[in-house]
Amino acid sequence: MTAQFGSADLDRLRKLAHRAPRAARAALLRSTALREALGAILAAIVEEATPPAVDLATLDQARRAAGRAAALRAFAGEVRVAWSVERSGLDLITHVVADAAVRLLESLPSHRLRRCDGRDCGWLFLDTSKNGRRRWCDMATCGNSAKARRHLAKLSARSRRPRPRP
Repeated sequence: MTAQFGSADLDRLRKLAHRAPRAARAALLRSTALREALGAILAAIVEEATPPAVDLATLDQARRAAGRAAALRAFAGEVRVAWSVERSGLDLITHVVADAAVRLLESLPSHRLRRCDGRDCGWLFLDTSKNGRRRWCDMATCGNSAKARRHLAKLSARSRRPRPRP
């Protein structure tokens, strides 16, 4: 899914937030609540548990608000749902994220959703590898760190072994 807004929309959001700081704080709280709810829902799916009702309610509330602000728009030969600063106000990003989250959850291959094995990471990711055995959110960070720790542990174990005397 591509972004539903551009830099001009972000400039308008910035100006709106500057003019109405209380409303901006309230929108930020709604956005943060949605992020936390999505995290809890996805974590429950990874653990093969039922997502918490309060988190589903938060997502559903965001989904309904996004639906009220959405409008059908024609784009180069196609029609799709879109949002605007005029209709969503400071909740523009939250509305787009809520819609994308619901679409993801509807089509999520839950057997491919994973929690990173990296030390102190905990990120969730979709395993799109061919064999479905990916362990880290990113090979360059968590995967590389894990491999480096294993390598250092092997070197350390070798150096502690008693050496045979000649």
